[in-house]
Amino acid sequence: MDISLLDKYVPLTRIQQTHFKVKDQGCYDYTLNHQSTDLQEPWQILENGDMQIIRSVRYSRQYKVLLAVSCHITKSTQTIDLSYQEGDNPEIIAQYKIDKDGNWQVSQSHPGDIFKQQGHDPDLVIFPLLRIFSGQMLIDCKLRGQAKRQVLIPDIRPESGYNDKLKPSFDMRTSKAKGVNGRGRKFQFISEHYQEDSAQFYLNEHGQLDFYQWQQAPQKLWQVTLCKAAVSA
Repeated sequence: MDISLLDKYVPLTRIQQTHFKVKDQGCYDYTLNHQSTDLQEPWQILENGDMQIIRSVRYSRQYKVLLAVSCHITKSTQTIDLSYQEGDNPEIIAQYKIDKDGNWQVSQSHPGDIFKQQGHDPDLVIFPLLRIFSGQMLIDCKLRGQAKRQVLIPDIRPESGYNDKLKPSFDMRTSKAKGVNGRGRKFQFISEHYQEDSAQFYLNEHGQLDFYQWQQAPQKLWQVTLCKAAVSA
């Protein structure tokens, strides 16, 4: 696990370094058609009382992509800071805030422009893109059984214009628990972008994504595996 990626792209403040303790950490490794890639996604969960910080980075030289996320969670509010960059393009940054009543606001900026939007939806689920956040999203989308919930997702779709990256997008999703096997609790979900059989998710006993498989196209099978790292006492 390369902690230096976290410290470089989602550094902690001195106050956070002093008052927050690492609770859990690990890295997601990606394979494409059973071949290793250089995509790596280290993450850490830090806590101080009832406050929590989750930070993670998706980084690849091969695919020329960087996505960094830091999520600060309290009893009443989530504040999510994101940074996105492809190749030599300029960095795009965004901040999402959502409170327990479903009030949300977004600020996204890139050189030359600032975009802002806000809204309200008491049933809204937010998904900050990286794999460490997948488990909670799946659990939240399952709470209503078969009914779909609206999920707020910072936009990184390939078809989106570069200056529109990290702007809010929405997807109606529902997840289904499909039993337990050696990998953990199996989930599938249906949305505009996923058919029921194209993606499989397995959560561990902590509700974290442990294994993910997505058939993006007939010749593209992505698999993502969690590798836990020891936490210093």
